[in-house]
Amino acid sequence: MKTLFDEQIQANIKNQEKESKRKIGLKISKSDDPSIDKFGIELYDEKKMDFFYKRIYSREEYEKIRTKQGLGGFDKLDSLIIDFIKDMEHCDNDWLQITENTDATCNFDLMSRKRKGYKTGSQLQLILSKIVGEDLVKHLVSKAESLQEKFEEAQERINSLSDKLNSSVRENNEKDKLIEQQTEEKNVEHESENLG
Repeated sequence: MKTLFDEQIQANIKNQEKESKRKIGLKISKSDDPSIDKFGIELYDEKKMDFFYKRIYSREEYEKIRTKQGLGGFDKLDSLIIDFIKDMEHCDNDWLQITENTDATCNFDLMSRKRKGYKTGSQLQLILSKIVGEDLVKHLVSKAESLQEKFEEAQERINSLSDKLNSSVRENNEKDKLIEQQTEEKNVEHESENLG
């Protein structure tokens, strides 16, 4: 599966206990093999490790949803979600609603309120399954490896900047010594001229 989108986004999250607004990760992927029509969607929270939902839809599964919800074709599903999410940052009338259900699933709703006073409606609803057990462990290991990789890249940048800084300090020290030496030589010349 090829990752098309993997970013932190703002979402309204509702469960039996409360409703809150927070940043969560949204990952959208699609099969990179044209003969396999699969679309994947993941929701995760880097601060709350047990918040991990995922679903892979085939073209056939999506067709059933598309017919019920009056949506566009399977090939446009990824861009429909990505465009909505990007536009939502600039529009108070659009938002992502995540509803955690008691059956270890969640509803993923792209919500829109076209005008004040008009009915709010879901533009797209997908149902994702909560990931637990071995699949959750794999997800956490993958996240840990990703964080380790980012840490190592940051460490390399820090080391590179430190080397550049040390080099600049050495160059400046050498320049200071040279200026000091030249000043001393001029002072000696000046004194000998005054004596002569």
